[in-house]
Amino acid sequence: MTMRIRLFVGHLLVTLLVLSVIAFATLRWWSPEPYISAEGGWQILIILVVIGIVVGPLLTLLLYKPGKKGLLLDLVLVGIIQVGVIAFGVFTILDQRPVFLVFAVDRFTLVSKGDIDISLLGGNVSLPHFSQKPVAVYARMPETEDEKSKLMQEVFDGKPDLEFRSEYYEPMHSNISAVVSRSIDNKNISDNSSHAADAINDFVDQHCIKVDRCAFFPLIGKKKEMLLVLNRENGKVIGAVNIDPWEVKASN
Repeated sequence: MTMRIRLFVGHLLVTLLVLSVIAFATLRWWSPEPYISAEGGWQILIILVVIGIVVGPLLTLLLYKPGKKGLLLDLVLVGIIQVGVIAFGVFTILDQRPVFLVFAVDRFTLVSKGDIDISLLGGNVSLPHFSQKPVAVYARMPETEDEKSKLMQEVFDGKPDLEFRSEYYEPMHSNISAVVSRSIDNKNISDNSSHAADAINDFVDQHCIKVDRCAFFPLIGKKKEMLLVLNRENGKVIGAVNIDPWEVKASN
């Protein structure tokens, strides 16, 4: 094996190791399933892997020629560019990762840090740690008619809707009963939603033990909408069914 090939293979292995760590952190903490699919994170991750390999090992393979003048400088520049590309990719993933899974009215919405005013968060709700999944919170509708009218008027004027108003966030654990009461009753899915019914039944058989343990809600992401499944007793996310949630909701 020539030095050129050995250098390429070594650079490729190091690159794959670094990208594997990033992919693991993304799928384990920053944006695991089903959130990465709903937010379109797979595209970012795939682009990062492809570009990371192209501007690293492949450029090394193309540029390396024994005895070439300025070879060391070329290889250093390749390394700097590759590190910059990977760092930018990680920054993009972290910047766009969902930090809250917000329940508002009858659905869950994935919310990133840039979507809300962090300074308005109440004392009982805080941003998740660097190594935590999105935190489920409950966005409580204003109680008085005047406050509701004010919120609606602000939304009409172009301000964020309830799910993006962090001042209304409350812990999920103290509002589980209110959340579950707004879930979709999958038992009432009409005959014209047989595809959705089959997908739900398959999910229930694999994850829920019995259907009464599961609560179903629309999940709204930036790129995709899915059917989110929660444990009725503790409000924890069980998973998601990859179907149009409005097909199910319309049949209820």
